[in-house]
Amino acid sequence: MNETRPELRRILNDADNRLRGLISHLDRILSTPTQSWTYETRKQAMKGLSVAAYGIMEQLGFWMEQNVWIRGIVEIRGVVESVRTNAWHASLSESRIWGRTYLRQDLDKLIKLFGDGCECEMDMGSVDSSQAAQAIKYQFKERNEKPPEYLSVAEVANLLGVSRALVTRHFEHYPGVIDLSEKKDRRSRIRRYRTLRIPRGVLNRFIHERRVR
Repeated sequence: MNETRPELRRILNDADNRLRGLISHLDRILSTPTQSWTYETRKQAMKGLSVAAYGIMEQLGFWMEQNVWIRGIVEIRGVVESVRTNAWHASLSESRIWGRTYLRQDLDKLIKLFGDGCECEMDMGSVDSSQAAQAIKYQFKERNEKPPEYLSVAEVANLLGVSRALVTRHFEHYPGVIDLSEKKDRRSRIRRYRTLRIPRGVLNRFIHERRVR
């Protein structure tokens, strides 16, 4: 973990414990042989997984609102939300195998994003906005990376675990989104392909607005 203030260290430890617990919970369910489940025990297990994921998703959203940015928090929250959704749908299914493939994909993504543990991208509460922007740019410069300022529809769809069509529908008229599509000729009947670029800050704002309260 990064060298951080005590309260941030506490948050990172809390995030570590929650995500490790979810990974372990998910792995335990996926490692249980299919024939070991009854329909009822599987439903209860999936409901429990969904509730656990929802609690973590809410906590990550709270930290985002408090301007504590754990590295990859948007991507992690998107995967946790996918776990919640897939587990809930699995709890409603009469099949003992429905959802295993999707949840396995979620587990692999979560393990990759979590890595060796949570680190703080930026303590936004300790600096003003201009200082924060400069600090973030410096961090990426030090790692020889370019800051991911603009995301494509495909990248946002992958982060949130939804379809590209759904992302386009939500963001094509959303304030701050850049539309690079060619202007449509009114006489043409060919549907225009939308080429959108979504600033990461706009995506974060959208997630905050859509969070269930």
